[in-house]
Amino acid sequence: MKFAFLPNQFKKIGLWCFFGSVVVLIIASIIYDFTPYLALTPESSSFEVGFARGLYLASSHMWFTKIFTLLFMLGMGFYMLAKETLEDDYLDTLRWESVKLSILICLGLSILCVLIGHELSAKVLFFVLFTSYLIAFKVKKTNSIEP
Repeated sequence: MKFAFLPNQFKKIGLWCFFGSVVVLIIASIIYDFTPYLALTPESSSFEVGFARGLYLASSHMWFTKIFTLLFMLGMGFYMLAKETLEDDYLDTLRWESVKLSILICLGLSILCVLIGHELSAKVLFFVLFTSYLIAFKVKKTNSIEP
């Protein structure tokens, strides 16, 4: 089955989106995770600690992380859907095998989470899907080139 992939330049765009958003999200999590707790002292009551946590959750910085999480996912999607420099039928077959494998991995993870009673968010599921696809495709492509 042929699929209209994005041009090869989207690999670079995807990598920039991916790594840029990862760096920004790490820095934002370091800054914003500790901000409400900076004013607390060791003598602070549990009410003050809970209030500081509530202020953090209701803060206006949540939109910031949502935008960069979306950019993170779009970057992975761009990289995943971009053509290779030399696209042929064999690479197309490898790509679809990698998609099937990543779907099976996500399905297995979902079943495992249901069995152990752990909730799985869509963000984590998409991250596992994209990451397992990228790893599977890279491994299959590398193993097919080298004898």
